[in-house]
Amino acid sequence: DQQGLHIRSTFQLSMRALGGILW
Repeated sequence: DQQGLHIRSTFQLSMRALGGILW
């Protein structure tokens, strides 16, 4: 479903941003 896909994309983006901060 679209909402789930959006949440997954946001989660991936957040993890990427967090990884950038940590590393």
